[in-house]
Amino acid sequence: MLATLSIRNIVLIHELDLEFGSGLWALTGETGAGKSILLDSLGLALGARADRSILRQGSSQGSVTAEFVVSNKHAAITEMAELGLHTDGNIILRRHVKDDGKTRAWINDQSVSVSTLRRVGVLLMEIHGQNDERGLLDPSSHRRFLDAFGGYDVDLGRCRRAFERFQDIDEELEKAEAAFRSRGDESKYLEHVLAELAELDPKAGEEDELTAARVSMMNAEQISEDLVAAGKIMSGQDGVETQMATVARLLARTTPKGPRVMQELAELVDKSLSDIAEIARALSLLESHVKYDENELNRIEERLFALRAAARKFKATPETLPAIVEKVRTQLQALQTDDDRLVDLRARHSESQEAYSKAAGLLSKKRHKAAKRFDRSIQAELAPLKLAKASFSTQIETYNSADRKKWSKEGLDRVEFEVSTNPGAAPGPLTQIASGGEFARFILAMKVVQAAKAEVGSLIFDEVDQGIGGAVADAVGERLAVISERQQVLVVTHSPQVASRASAQLLVEKELSGEVSPSVAVRTLTMDERTEEIARMLSGARITDAARKAAISLLSGGASNVRTGTRG
Repeated sequence: MLATLSIRNIVLIHELDLEFGSGLWALTGETGAGKSILLDSLGLALGARADRSILRQGSSQGSVTAEFVVSNKHAAITEMAELGLHTDGNIILRRHVKDDGKTRAWINDQSVSVSTLRRVGVLLMEIHGQNDERGLLDPSSHRRFLDAFGGYDVDLGRCRRAFERFQDIDEELEKAEAAFRSRGDESKYLEHVLAELAELDPKAGEEDELTAARVSMMNAEQISEDLVAAGKIMSGQDGVETQMATVARLLARTTPKGPRVMQELAELVDKSLSDIAEIARALSLLESHVKYDENELNRIEERLFALRAAARKFKATPETLPAIVEKVRTQLQALQTDDDRLVDLRARHSESQEAYSKAAGLLSKKRHKAAKRFDRSIQAELAPLKLAKASFSTQIETYNSADRKKWSKEGLDRVEFEVSTNPGAAPGPLTQIASGGEFARFILAMKVVQAAKAEVGSLIFDEVDQGIGGAVADAVGERLAVISERQQVLVVTHSPQVASRASAQLLVEKELSGEVSPSVAVRTLTMDERTEEIARMLSGARITDAARKAAISLLSGGASNVRTGTRG
């Protein structure tokens, strides 16, 4: 509920501090005293539009601060938590307006945008008047109003959770499908790379082996020629081995005839002949192992070229090509895993769609049933409020569940209240058909019907009693009192019957003190002062004894609701 209201330099208000309590609070005063200024000021704190014209003449800036006391379960607390704003139980809304037209807003001393201020403010207080642009003048609020009456919170919660789950999966699937589309070319490229490298089949250390073999093969021709020539020198027809054998025969024939030294020489020649034969055999063996093969050299060079070309293409080295093959294979496997995840996401997406459609469909059925009860209850309230010839109906348009653009966490229904104020007239939207006073009384009827289920909060009714009096005005006051048993209610009224039902009464007056412009003052009335004020409302400027007696009678009739003079 609204606990305190502080206003500085707004229109005709110079400085004003008010305290409020629970129950029904009546704001009274003569026409033009400034009651609407008070509501406009409060509207600023709740996020209404503002410009420099709202400032008091001669002021460079103005401000409004409204403090609300709410429970920890209040919707405004939940909203603030979602907005990242802290609260200790009390919520303080503050708005500054400067003479350059700029405004600033705070919630619990945390700077916020005006739209954020409005999001929280609309949950703390509803202002119902002829020119109010929030509450039931906004058709988008009608569904919320019906849901509060319907009492199907479990179904509504199930629908919201189903929608949130669908949204999460839908967003995840959208990202996964976008990634899948972008991976299409990547997957084709990787498959091409893997096929190309798999055909090449590079091996670790292969380049070094091929390089060494190529060098050896290129030298093999010259080595083979040299070995053949050396072999001929050693063991050819006129080679060393043949000549040494001739020397050995000659020495063998002459040694017995010659000196002893010839024997030693013959032995040395025999030993040399044996070494020469060994050398000849070694040369022959080497020659058989070293062969030049032009085809093999071409094969080696082609393989080296292929490995090095692939390395340049993939910005690598021949040595790292086998690692690239494994990397590409792993990447392809990962893409295949992502594809499997996409299949799973699509299945979950379909399940979440079905779950939401089911939850929204059940919620829609509950709304239609609640709408019939609601209409009957409202219709029963209209006659005492001088709307006996009026009719009220709740129109529900249920969207096709196949149209996902219409989905919301609140389901598939668009709700709008329609009324007809004259017999035989076609019904139309409440916001267009009802006049200011009628509109306020329709809202009053709805609030009475909703009172038993309403969340504790604050309501303001601006001249809900316009154009009525007597028993009808008394019925309005009675209904306001009923609502105030659960919700704090502030009512701007010219009706003594309504004012007498209040728990407390505030008098709005215009003070003249020689300033450039007058000032608006507001004070809480005592019982005696309330008697005088209600008598004035009954009789006009000249208060008669009869009017006082009538005022006392009215106050006595509403005594069970009266807590005059209490503050906070």
